[in-house]
Amino acid sequence: MTVPQKVNSMGVRAAQMMGLRRAAEMVGLDYLANGIGITKRNLRQKFDAERGLDAATLNLAADTLDARAHALMLHAEKLRCSAKGEQS
Repeated sequence: MTVPQKVNSMGVRAAQMMGLRRAAEMVGLDYLANGIGITKRNLRQKFDAERGLDAATLNLAADTLDARAHALMLHAEKLRCSAKGEQS
C-alpha cells in the first residue's frame, strides 16, 4: 500500500518539474515557453527549481500540449484525406 504524499512534498515537486521538462521535450522549449507566457530562460529555471512552479504554470503547459495535439490531429486528417484523393 502506498502512502499518500503531501501536495508540497519534495517528491511531488520533483515529479512536477520532470513533467514540465517532458512537455518541453514533446513540443519544444520555445513553443512551451510561449504557451506558458514566459521566456525560455524562466522555463529552464523552473526545470532546475530556481523559479517557483505552481498549478497555473502546469495548467498552461497542459493547455499548450492540448493545442499542439489538436493541430497534429487536424494535420493527420488532412493527410488521410489527401491519401484518399490520390487513390481515387
